Amino acid sequence: MKKIIKLFSAILLLSITQQNVLAQNDNDNKNDNNKKYEFVKNKAVNKSYSVSSSDKLKIQNSFGSVEVHTWNKNEIKVDVTIEVSANTEAIAQKVIDGISVADSKNGGDISFKTSIKGINNSKGEKSTMKVNYDISMPATNPLNISNEFGATILPDFKGEVDLSSKFGSLTTGDLSNVKELNVEFGKAKIENANNGSVNIKYSTAVIDDLSGNIKLNLEFSSATRIYISHNLTSLDAKMSYSTANFKPIGNLSIACAISTSFGDFKNRTNVKFDDDDDNNEKKGPKFDHNYNGKWGSGSVPVKIHSSFGKIILGEPGADDMKDKVKNKSKTRTT
Repeated sequence: MKKIIKLFSAILLLSITQQNVLAQNDNDNKNDNNKKYEFVKNKAVNKSYSVSSSDKLKIQNSFGSVEVHTWNKNEIKVDVTIEVSANTEAIAQKVIDGISVADSKNGGDISFKTSIKGINNSKGEKSTMKVNYDISMPATNPLNISNEFGATILPDFKGEVDLSSKFGSLTTGDLSNVKELNVEFGKAKIENANNGSVNIKYSTAVIDDLSGNIKLNLEFSSATRIYISHNLTSLDAKMSYSTANFKPIGNLSIACAISTSFGDFKNRTNVKFDDDDDNNEKKGPKFDHNYNGKWGSGSVPVKIHSSFGKIILGEPGADDMKDKVKNKSKTRTT
C-alpha cells in the first residue's frame, strides 16, 4: 500500500509540474506577443531552387512561423522575413546582426537553417524577434520541418512529411504520406494523417482523421481528440499520463483492444466491450484491465494502451474531458 501511495504522489507531482510548465509558457507567450519596442530593424532572405520530384526540402527555424503553400512549378521558393524590435537602436542592430539564415543544395537535399547568436542582453536592454518563413513548393516533394516557438502551417500535402513543432502550434490539411509528426509543449490541429508515427507530448491535439497504418504516442497530454473512420488500416496507440477521446465515425469494421494500467476507460458508444478481468477470480484491487469490442467484421485492428491516464471512446460526457491547456506561439524576448 505504501508503494501505491508513493506512486500516486509521484503522478500528482508530475501532473502539477506539467500544468505549471504549460501555464508559464502561456503567460510568457501572452506577454511577449504584445511587446514591440520603439526601434525596429528588418531584413529578408529570398531564395529559389529548381527541383525534380525527388528533391527534399529541410527547414530548421525558431522564434517565428513556417507557412507552406503549394503550386504547380518545379521550383521551391523560400522567403524569410526577420523583424527585431528593441528599446535602443544599438540593441536592435546588435540583435538583427546576430540572426542569419543559411541555405544550401547538396544533391537532392535543399536546406534552410536559422541561426541566432550573441543575443544575451545586458541589464536594461530589451528586445524581441520574429523569423518567419513563407514557402512555395510542389505538393509532392519530401518535406522536413523543425520549428520552435512559432506556428507551423501546411495545406493538403502529398509528399513525405517529417514535422516537429515545439513550444508552438502545428496546423495541417490532409497529409497523404506521413513519416513522423512530433508536437511538444504546444498544440496541433491535423485534418488527416496517413501512415507513419504521430507523437504528442505535453500538448493538446485534434486529429480529424487517421488513415493507413498509424502508430500513436501520447505523453502527458490532455484533451486530445482523435477521429477514427473507415480509412484506417491499423492503429497502435500508447498513452501515458494522458487523456484522449477516440471517436469512431461512419461505417466501421474494427476490432478494438483496449488495455489500461492504473487508468480509466469510458465507453460512450453502443458497442459492447467485454472486460477480460470480469472472469478473474483473483481477489483484491485490480489495476490492469483489458477490454475488447468489435464494429462490423472487425477486420481492422485497433490497439490502445493507457498507463495512468484516461481513454474515452465515443462522444465524451460533460465531465470526461478535463484539464484543457492552451499554448500559443511565441516571439523571443531577451
